Amino acid sequence: MIVFFGLILKPEYGLWNNATKYIEVAKPTTTANITCPSDIVVSADAGECGAIVNFPDATVTGVSSADQIIMRFQGDPLALPVYEEEGMRLQGFDRDHIDAPWPIPCDNRQGALIHPSTGNTWTYNGGEPFTPNRVYVCSTNMVFKTGDCGTEFVPTQTGDVDFPDTPEWQNITSMTWEETGGTIDASIDNFRFTPTSVKQTAGLESGCFFPVGTTPVTFTAIDDNGVETSCSFNVTVLDQEAPQFTVRNISLSLENTSSVKIAPDDILVDPAFDNCGIKDISLSKDTFFCTDTGDNPVEITVTDINGNVTRDAAIVTITGNGSSGAIDDIPDGDYCDSFTFPAITGVALSGNEAFYSQVDGNGIKYSAGDIINFDAAVTYPVTYYIYDDAPSTNGCKNQVSFDVNILPTPMLDPVADVLVCETYVFPEIKGEKLSGNEAYYTESGGNGTKYNSGETIHIDKALTYPLTFYVYDVNSANCFSERNFDLDLTVCDVKVEVEASTTVICDNDMDVVTITAKPFAPVSDSNYVYEWRQDGNLNVIATTPQIEVLPFTSTTYQVTATDPSSRAAVTSDKASITIVVNEAPIAPSIIDVAQCDDPENGIGIEFINLNDYDGQVTMGIEDLDITYHLNQNDADNSLNSISNTLEITTGENVIYARLTNPNTGCYSTTILTFELFKAPELIIDPTSVSLCETTNGEFLSTVIRTNLSIEDYDFIWTVETESGTELLTDATAQLQVNEAGVYTVEAINKMTGCTAKATATVDTVLNPIQATANAELTAVLNNHVINVEVEATMDQETTYQVMLGDGSWYDMNEFNGSYTYTFRGVETGNGIQTIQLRDSNGCWTQTLEVITLGIPQFVTPNNDGYNDTWNIKGLEVLDQDSKLYVFDRYGKLLADLTLDQQGWNGVFNGEPLPSTDYWYRLELEDGRTVSGHFSLKR
Repeated sequence: MIVFFGLILKPEYGLWNNATKYIEVAKPTTTANITCPSDIVVSADAGECGAIVNFPDATVTGVSSADQIIMRFQGDPLALPVYEEEGMRLQGFDRDHIDAPWPIPCDNRQGALIHPSTGNTWTYNGGEPFTPNRVYVCSTNMVFKTGDCGTEFVPTQTGDVDFPDTPEWQNITSMTWEETGGTIDASIDNFRFTPTSVKQTAGLESGCFFPVGTTPVTFTAIDDNGVETSCSFNVTVLDQEAPQFTVRNISLSLENTSSVKIAPDDILVDPAFDNCGIKDISLSKDTFFCTDTGDNPVEITVTDINGNVTRDAAIVTITGNGSSGAIDDIPDGDYCDSFTFPAITGVALSGNEAFYSQVDGNGIKYSAGDIINFDAAVTYPVTYYIYDDAPSTNGCKNQVSFDVNILPTPMLDPVADVLVCETYVFPEIKGEKLSGNEAYYTESGGNGTKYNSGETIHIDKALTYPLTFYVYDVNSANCFSERNFDLDLTVCDVKVEVEASTTVICDNDMDVVTITAKPFAPVSDSNYVYEWRQDGNLNVIATTPQIEVLPFTSTTYQVTATDPSSRAAVTSDKASITIVVNEAPIAPSIIDVAQCDDPENGIGIEFINLNDYDGQVTMGIEDLDITYHLNQNDADNSLNSISNTLEITTGENVIYARLTNPNTGCYSTTILTFELFKAPELIIDPTSVSLCETTNGEFLSTVIRTNLSIEDYDFIWTVETESGTELLTDATAQLQVNEAGVYTVEAINKMTGCTAKATATVDTVLNPIQATANAELTAVLNNHVINVEVEATMDQETTYQVMLGDGSWYDMNEFNGSYTYTFRGVETGNGIQTIQLRDSNGCWTQTLEVITLGIPQFVTPNNDGYNDTWNIKGLEVLDQDSKLYVFDRYGKLLADLTLDQQGWNGVFNGEPLPSTDYWYRLELEDGRTVSGHFSLKR
């Protein structure tokens, strides 16, 4: 409630002021106007206690109409028990799922699909009403259902189908969609529905079976402001069918009885039927006497539960001689031990009436008050007759009969108290004149829980013993006998067992063994006294129910359990248990292994074969299982054993070894510590060197150095030559050498003893025998060929390079110990070319010079500044005594040129010579001549 300005606002649209006076407040009004159908009255369907009733839904105005909604089932395919779109929720039955969105097998659509024999329930916004309009179906193997009565809609064609335009499919709050064919999947698309504002909130829905009577039906509408308004009407079904039945005539005989009685079923051919049910069946007469001999009409009236009545009549014929009916009947009965004849009563008795053992006043006569005992007859029941010798009328006799059944009182034998342990089987009940109904009970008078002979009862520790049981027997005459006894199920001979947390241990175990005495105690063991001894000794080592021990050798522990308060014959018992102690393998103390790193296996990594250390771990003892582990816990629990090949790294590597006796399971562990020392990081420089030959035929020396110091390392030098391997006396970090060989140094770490080796190869290089370079003396200008050759010393592992002028170095070509190289297209230059030579070892170099004279191929004496004169290029390098001559084709000397002249200008005796070929001859000082020709062009 809300307090506002001294008033208390209650939800019922009223106010309570502080004086507790209630003030009415106007309720919110609705904009909706809802109209229900008029009351409906119909008759029940034939043979039915009700009728199927159809009616329209309530109509509502003043509420905005909702737009139609289309479910398009778009998006990524899903297969879930629930699918929701546009507020509509599809919930699969049990574990059924809906494939939606999902590609469906028609028109390349994407819609919703369900599988054979599955279904789902549709609800809108948690139960709001809606009207289904249309759906696109890909198959007809489906059914839609709605309402309390399961109104069905089955599409009969594929494509767009409309839902029925009937009240049953309007303003519904749920529907189901189920697959019915069981062979292929049912699929739909574009489900169209319209949210509505009115729904039925009470009563059965249209199309349902309404029972006989009046059923209120309520519709509720919610306006645009969320305010509810309702209307109601009644559906009344009238039961106008009367009960149906068929009668028959019957005949009955009195047979010396005073009367005979009939029931409705005696005159009905079959049980009466009514569409709603029978309430009552009555007869106009149901008892007949000897005065009713002959035909008697009897009317039977049957009324149903709704008050409809059907009547009919049958004839009941009475035959035979019956008693007059003046003597009151005495019922048959069972009697205990004896029977006392009662007073005879009736109407208009003569005073001579009496009891007789035979009919019509014959046999033994008995008067009221006479007593007969059980022994009066051999068998029972016995029939007795009441007879009055007054004259009979209308064929009726004054005589009735009744049976007397005298039963003796059972005599149960006494039952002694019972003291047993836990379980008791109820024995056979003994006695005389037992009825056969005798049994055991937990309460007097045959009450409580019943136990028959042979049944077993077990101890219940929730009860307090002893318990009292009753042996009870009663016959049909209510003659009874009862005995009782006490039953105690807690009286057990003392028995004790011994349990141990384990019976086998190892001599290196540190966990104690818990030994517990387990006496057989049906109720409690709190009164037990315990005495523990070991290995048969008389000394008591403990007096508690439980002890903890840790024996070093196999030991037997014995307990004596005594119950001083026991009522059993045996009040004490002994039990023993042996704890077997097995010898654990003896493991050595820590095994330390130091190892140097071998760089060939990778720097800082080595591989250990753990099997190599099995002998140290077992100390030579055979038949032990060995496993290796990375930590103590794994070793103790035999977990995660590692392979025998172990990778260790620089530093300390700890491994745990487990030795197990396979016969006893006992184990010990030890630690293996592998320390991997770094190998010396030895560097030698140079690793390969060549010693050059000097001019006097000896070789230069060189120094081979290491990067390690003499303070931390020892050094051993050896040299391998063609004569063999020689240990050198030098033990320093460097070595001076002047002869060929393979020099090896071994560096030894003075602290760890780890070693490393390095090798240097020293070769000697001999100078070549000779080197030459030559070129044609004269050649076409700027197109010289120079051949270079080096004759090398045999068996030298060296190569040679050549360079022209300031150009690049070129590798020379080797053939049969000689190295050659040819330069082509060499420019004439100043007539001298310089050739540089060297070997690949850097030991030998040489410089050669080659003369190159260039012969111009033509002369053009036209005074244009180009080729106006002809002369050999490079003549200045020749001896001044060399001569150069020019001839015509006939050998006529045209010019005698000296080396310092500019050249010939194509003029002879002051006259220009014609364009043609001319000849030259160069005569060198050493006698060699070079000749050729050139062209003069004008």
